[in-house]
Amino acid sequence: MDLERLRMMIRAAVLAAPVAACGGASPSPAPTPAPVAREAPPATTTDGVETTAVAPSSQDGEMDPDEFDRQWRESLSRGREEGVGVITVPQGGNSGVIVSPGRPLLDGERLVVAPSGPASWALAQATLGHELPPALRARVAMAWTDAALAEHASVASFARAAIELMAVGAPRELVDGHLAAGRDELRHAELAFTLAAAYGALEAGPGPLVSPPPRAGGVAALARRVFEEGCVNETVAALAAERAAGRAEPAPVRDALAVLAADEAGHASLAWRTLRWALSADPDAAAGLSIAPSAAAPADPDADRLAKHGVLDGAALAACRRDAVERVVRPLLEELLQS
Repeated sequence: MDLERLRMMIRAAVLAAPVAACGGASPSPAPTPAPVAREAPPATTTDGVETTAVAPSSQDGEMDPDEFDRQWRESLSRGREEGVGVITVPQGGNSGVIVSPGRPLLDGERLVVAPSGPASWALAQATLGHELPPALRARVAMAWTDAALAEHASVASFARAAIELMAVGAPRELVDGHLAAGRDELRHAELAFTLAAAYGALEAGPGPLVSPPPRAGGVAALARRVFEEGCVNETVAALAAERAAGRAEPAPVRDALAVLAADEAGHASLAWRTLRWALSADPDAAAGLSIAPSAAAPADPDADRLAKHGVLDGAALAACRRDAVERVVRPLLEELLQS
């Protein structure tokens, strides 16, 4: 994915949020939206707004970066110069996860997922990867199962986030966006379980999920969680899914990853808009919004063959996180904190 385009897409969604919902003093006329210059999913995304730019477009349909930057900076809330701490962002699992979990379900620092169960969530019967050695095909099946269980847990994560937003009086648009994003995760889980079954997984479905309860702590704690779980993780997930789609060869795998990439970019936009609201509601919430250094990971000897089936190895996932953090997350966070 073009990192600059991802960054501008997220900024566009934040800017498109109603001023009243983000704590502004008074609404101002909304600019005329122009389509983002990319092949996009349906016009209305799960975060409740159209994925459109809000700056004039050039003759070839691209956004004018200078005008966009001006409008973005004018839209930011004021008066946040507090120091920042460090947030540790959990990484993916051990089997070579398809994408880093978009919105993890956390119990403290522990990643919560259901055990695998009968293949009840697969949408269709298919066979993929028959040309692979059995051991490698099993790794692909396990990786898709891991991804599916993470997507399944994300349904509960978004539901819990909606309850936590309601507990601090967040705007309806943000609550509704999180509930809609949870419905996206149902589709993601079905797609991933379907691919797991296609690669031979016998347990391509979830078992019982014991979800942790909603967390307290007020707006400041919510802001830290939204930044860690949404702004960082889902920006990384969007980039990882897009890169995985670009390397995958079977059409069903490419198509599934394209859906994930588009939806996760929308979820990342929702997280950033939520963070912006939290910072406007409680400027002290800015404390703690920094990022732990990205860790390196060794390359897998089978990285190229895995990538042909949508599986990014640890080194590729680490590169996605590093690029997303340095080119998208950190610049946007700095703008929010310095405005």
